[in-house]
Amino acid sequence: MLIGAAGAYLLALRLKRTLHNLEPEAIAQRLKEREAMLESVQEGVIATDNEGTIIVMNEAATRALEKDHVASR
Repeated sequence: MLIGAAGAYLLALRLKRTLHNLEPEAIAQRLKEREAMLESVQEGVIATDNEGTIIVMNEAATRALEKDHVASR
């Protein structure tokens, strides 16, 4: 049991370091702020990872891609 508790503690420390020592409430607040910023931009915003997979896309980008898809038919 002691080994499990020590492992959990070390995992929690590593996770906190990865998340820049933010508490869950602060992480949630930052996510809400990011979403609000993305949706307030009038232009389409698309973010991809290194492989080209879309990881973030705002509503304006979704509408533009839908229009482009319909127009190409």
